[in-house]
Amino acid sequence: MIQIFLLNNPLLKRGLSMAQRVCYLNSTLYWFFPIFRTVFLLSPLLYLLLDLQIFVGNATDFLIFVVPHLVISVMITQRLFGKTRRAFFSELYETALSIYLCLPALSVLLHPKKPNFIVTPKGETTRKVCFSKLTPFMAFIFGLVVLAEAWGIYRYVQFPTEQSQLILVIIFNTFNLMLIVLCLGAMLEKQQRRSEPRLLMNEKAVIKLDDKSINATLNDISLKGARLTLKESEHVVHRGDIVDVAYFTEKGRSAKSKKPLYQMVHLNMRVVAVKNGHQGVQVCCLLESHMAEDMQIQYAKAYGQSSRWKERRRYEESLNQDVFSSVLGLFSLACQNLTRVLTTSVKQKMQTTNYQAKREFQNE
Repeated sequence: MIQIFLLNNPLLKRGLSMAQRVCYLNSTLYWFFPIFRTVFLLSPLLYLLLDLQIFVGNATDFLIFVVPHLVISVMITQRLFGKTRRAFFSELYETALSIYLCLPALSVLLHPKKPNFIVTPKGETTRKVCFSKLTPFMAFIFGLVVLAEAWGIYRYVQFPTEQSQLILVIIFNTFNLMLIVLCLGAMLEKQQRRSEPRLLMNEKAVIKLDDKSINATLNDISLKGARLTLKESEHVVHRGDIVDVAYFTEKGRSAKSKKPLYQMVHLNMRVVAVKNGHQGVQVCCLLESHMAEDMQIQYAKAYGQSSRWKERRRYEESLNQDVFSSVLGLFSLACQNLTRVLTTSVKQKMQTTNYQAKREFQNE
């Protein structure tokens, strides 16, 4: 998007209306956030650790100029996105990516035509819980922010004449500290064996094996498989069987009543697991065919049913969390992430130590 701004600036393009120019300009300018967010992270550190004053101000200036801007910004954000997104979620997203994207963004500014677009990998899996490659750098930033926080509190206590300036910088640094802790939690990658996400549902289905049909409930579905619960405790389904799974999908809407029309589809799936669950026998299947028609049917069932998305939208809008509850939620999530990161670090350290001790014992 930065390349588009530099090479195909919407303000200079012909044939666009003023509204289109503003919208395209807003979309391209947003992706400068790695630079802005990095400056926002480093500015409090420069004053607290190095005593560099970028501008001279006190609490009165902050109340007159900064507070109205922040309040109005939060109010507009809540008005536009309060029903579907928590407050300050954008700050968390931008902070997590800013450290990773700051240098590439600067390189694009220097050489707009040099970088190439690389498609994000799809369908990746994670065999075990691990930390991202960005964790050491994020931990280094976390250490700097904690050091600046402690030093700032010490200066606030020891130098009363600087309290007016220090309190403002400490507030911003504390906000950055909470965001960094949340980012540290995001660096912890959970185990993900599925190459495709599964969507929960609760719909009727039928499993056919040879000449026998078994009624089932479709619990979840993905582009490559599904999980069903059999309604009969006695069955003939075993791991490795090729079964015919039938369920209903939407095929449009009625011209008169505008109600959705359904059709039953049949797909061949291979049973990869059969296990007892709380509600019955669960059967996990993978799509046997890789034909485009079968993949399209599975995709339409997973993502094309509009009623499911409308229900999800209504559920999200019913939450409608205010700013105060969002801040409390972020603080609670920060505490959970910090605990999880520390616990995982200790476990991995112990596993590494035990593995090295075992290898040394075997060598002896």
